[in-house]
Amino acid sequence: MPKRSFTCIAVMLVFILALICAGFVYSEGHRDKKSGGPTMKLIHSTPILYVDRIEPNLSFWTERLGFKKTAEVPPGGSELDFVILEKDSLEVMLQTRHSLQGDLPKGMSMEEFRGNTTIQYMEVDSLAEVLKGLHGIPLAMEPIDRPYGMREILVRDPSGYLIEFAEKINK
Repeated sequence: MPKRSFTCIAVMLVFILALICAGFVYSEGHRDKKSGGPTMKLIHSTPILYVDRIEPNLSFWTERLGFKKTAEVPPGGSELDFVILEKDSLEVMLQTRHSLQGDLPKGMSMEEFRGNTTIQYMEVDSLAEVLKGLHGIPLAMEPIDRPYGMREILVRDPSGYLIEFAEKINK
């Protein structure tokens, strides 16, 4: 093999190896070493529950569970389209289906939201206090002790969403 061909092949191999190593360093530098997922820091996660009307849900969240309304749209309006409710480090948003129609991306229909079901899972320090707040509201699931160390109950809010409250059994 001529010396020039060997040199070209060697240079190409070094170049290819450099590209492979650069790709490896790039992908490893932006991946979580344990899970393999991206390394971005998650700041906050908030469920948005779509409801027909917000007002019937407010006493459930504020009076029974102790959340505070921190924002509303329209501000001071008699028929609300959206609210943010907060308690401790948890936030829940309620938005009317009617107002959602204006937010939908082009080509997406309201029917795509009708079949979605979510259970809002909330760990609390005292299930007894939650039960006091829910007094008179039927439970969808009575307290049950789970093998993973949690005691859980399930309740439906006025719009039919399932809310699960859980307390560590061995504190």
